[in-house]
Amino acid sequence: MPEYKQGQVLARGVASWTTNEDSAEVVDLARFTQDPMEKLVLAVRNGSATVDLIAHYGNLRKLTTLDPIPSAVACTVALTTDLVTKVAHGLQIGDAITFGTTTGGFVVGTLYYVTTTPDADTFTVSTARGGGTFNIAADGANTYSIAEEHLIAGTLTVEKFVAGTSVAPVTGLEEKVIEGVAAPFRVLLCKSAATAAAFTAYVEIRRA
Repeated sequence: MPEYKQGQVLARGVASWTTNEDSAEVVDLARFTQDPMEKLVLAVRNGSATVDLIAHYGNLRKLTTLDPIPSAVACTVALTTDLVTKVAHGLQIGDAITFGTTTGGFVVGTLYYVTTTPDADTFTVSTARGGGTFNIAADGANTYSIAEEHLIAGTLTVEKFVAGTSVAPVTGLEEKVIEGVAAPFRVLLCKSAATAAAFTAYVEIRRA
């Protein structure tokens, strides 16, 4: 059994914003190993002097009623009906999947959400949960897999840093003790406001 070392860093990650980029950024941390009941420290450093960061953190999990969860499933996709066909697919509305090839106009690695299940053998998808039906671009064979989704366990606000001159300094660093953590682990970083400045954020998981 590995020796326990207080303060030991289990995983690190960074996220960067370029000029005029206001989208959220994701940090997926390595598949570290630890006791699920162990207390860990999540640390986030905000490299911006302009905006605060809101960090939504939690595990990645495959949420589905299918048991066992299948690996890559062969299917066909249809241009005229926008239907994906797999005999007895067992999927439910809202399930998240990814496609294995670009056949039909899908983007490999993108999450698609089941929007309708006309019968036990067919379903439609959208690029947003509850969104409009994805328009399939061509007939053909493809595969799909149940996708991992981000289960948000908590939120941490990291203020922008302020130099300590005539005001009290703000380091731009926040940490929080968390438990019940299992890898893979994701931190979704969102800006508190639009900004044109480029900066980097740093995320770390270590033993408490």
